[in-house]
Amino acid sequence: MDRLFRHWGRIGWLWQKHADAPSGRQRALLGLKLFHGASAHQVGQLLRDVTGHERLLPREANVLDTVDRKALTDARFPEHIRLECPKSLLPHLRRALGDGLEAELLHTLTPPSTALRVNTLKITRDAAQRALAAAGIEAVHGALSPSALIAPRGARITQTDALKEGLVEIQDEGSQAVALLCDARPGHQVLDLCAGAGGKTLGLAATMTNKGHLVAADIHKGRLARAKVRLKRAGAENAECVVLTPKWIKAKRGRFDRILIDAPCSGTGAWARNPDQRWSWEPEMLARLMAEQDGLLD
Repeated sequence: MDRLFRHWGRIGWLWQKHADAPSGRQRALLGLKLFHGASAHQVGQLLRDVTGHERLLPREANVLDTVDRKALTDARFPEHIRLECPKSLLPHLRRALGDGLEAELLHTLTPPSTALRVNTLKITRDAAQRALAAAGIEAVHGALSPSALIAPRGARITQTDALKEGLVEIQDEGSQAVALLCDARPGHQVLDLCAGAGGKTLGLAATMTNKGHLVAADIHKGRLARAKVRLKRAGAENAECVVLTPKWIKAKRGRFDRILIDAPCSGTGAWARNPDQRWSWEPEMLARLMAEQDGLLD
């Protein structure tokens, strides 16, 4: 499925050249040919074997017979399709990225390695590296954060004792660097606004070495519930989770030494990890997100 989502736009465009707009099922059928070289007959047989009753429709078989297997790389796609980007978002990204637009978007089509943040409240980076090696995962030091380890793609981190015991957390190096740049120190009063499930809160807790007071605040109770579990697992004893309200914000104004705001955004930075998210974009989202960001910064 990961590969299908990374080529969702191209596969849909190729299908629509020969038929109506495709369903997710039809994109998956064409993916079997483009990724694995399956013929229409083989795809139809697979459908019958897996479902016991589904059949390949004549118009579906026609598309599979017509589209060349090399079309993913050989076809002349429109720019937004080639870059796998919603058409309405492309002008905004072009203004932000300039000449780097194409390289940045094409980079998101490659599955990233798995970055980990070592929980220095419990273990050193080298000791965590050895613990992962004992579990069969050869991780290397990251480049942007002194607490980062990079595991191979596909490594089953969630099944390791290191993660279950709170020694490491899955977190990209950029997010780790943001928490470090806050310079949250032992004894500080620190607020992680829009904390979500607490990824950056955990990084802040580590730099504070459990001294001072750390607040993870968000409007979503479900996300904060996950943050509580992660903070407890990590041994972050100086942190509390707060459901955000205007009254609470007003009462706490001026009380914090550091405030980290991970404001709601387009989510483009997560496209490499979550390729399906790029196609959930709607044009009206930008104005709403900008208004939310302005409100948080004010």
